[in-house]
Amino acid sequence: MSLEKLLSLLQRGLHFAQLKTFKDPQEGTAPKVLIWKGKGDQPMVPMHVHDDPTQLYVCCWHRSADESAAMWSIYSGTGGVAVTTTLDRLAVALKDSPQNVEIAEVHYITPPPSGVLAAGSPWTVKRPSFSHEKEVRAVFRDPECGRSGIYIPVNVAGLIERIYVSPESESWIEEVVENVVAKYGLTAPVRRSDLYTLL
Repeated sequence: MSLEKLLSLLQRGLHFAQLKTFKDPQEGTAPKVLIWKGKGDQPMVPMHVHDDPTQLYVCCWHRSADESAAMWSIYSGTGGVAVTTTLDRLAVALKDSPQNVEIAEVHYITPPPSGVLAAGSPWTVKRPSFSHEKEVRAVFRDPECGRSGIYIPVNVAGLIERIYVSPESESWIEEVVENVVAKYGLTAPVRRSDLYTLL
């Protein structure tokens, strides 16, 4: 994330963006399939039900044991940061939220030609073109909100495990991030990524 978004996380909490604001127009359109059983000899008929992307609010995470050059390039540029957490930490941070937040891993699959997917929630399905994201999503539904995004306050100190500064950043940015984090009372270690450092 950018340094601006890190400050936003520290001050306001986790940001959940309305699904319809995402770049991919197919977000949330993979259908859930309900089966209606016909009477007598009538065949069973699949009925498609789509989640409304205007009602879904999503907070996205990259799940990997290793750093991703692609994710650094796409989401931070030369001055951003990455915060790490665990599924347990994320779940604990959100457990007292007034919203009913679900957490699930995204599956990258190619829909069959008919467009029928016997899947769970459509927000957990994306096309293989996005598989580099290795995404885990925290999601809640709010039919009444109508806003493009909403912040959920969380215990940031409990959520953040460590912070990495972009491997393309200037060396002084690491110290700035350390100072900012300390002002918010966090003890999470901060270090510059060595992704592009010759070891």
